[in-house]
Amino acid sequence: MEAVTLEYDGGLKAFPLGAVTVLLITMLSVFVFIDPDPEGYPEGVWVFLTFMFLGIVLPWLMFIEAFWTRAILNGDGIRAESLWRGSRFLRWQEIGKVYYSSFSACIVLKGERGKIRVNPWMSNTDRLLATLDEMVPGERIQKSLEMFVKHLRLE
Repeated sequence: MEAVTLEYDGGLKAFPLGAVTVLLITMLSVFVFIDPDPEGYPEGVWVFLTFMFLGIVLPWLMFIEAFWTRAILNGDGIRAESLWRGSRFLRWQEIGKVYYSSFSACIVLKGERGKIRVNPWMSNTDRLLATLDEMVPGERIQKSLEMFVKHLRLE
């Protein structure tokens, strides 16, 4: 089997950049209307700091997720790479359970050495599903994933 990479597409990579721009403009707008007198409007400083957090930290976390998270399928198994959890590898035969988590909105592959989550918004998830059908015994695939796949094919 030729290696297949699952990663976020360009639209999802552009979203954090757009979010940074919009939130920075919002921050500057709020800053213009805040009275600089700390005794007059002390809550204004907290509003500004909150917008700074929302405008800088959160979009950067989304940016990091979009550019550094990927999964690679090959004949031996699946490797997931992210800045948060490092690199993890599961062989197809050691995957004990595959399901769709509605809580994290991800396809979860669980094995003895941990679990790998794959976001359905990544590219090539159809190849992942086809490979799972081929390489993982049907009794290990939970009903939630089957229902998720049926939902995808209906739309």
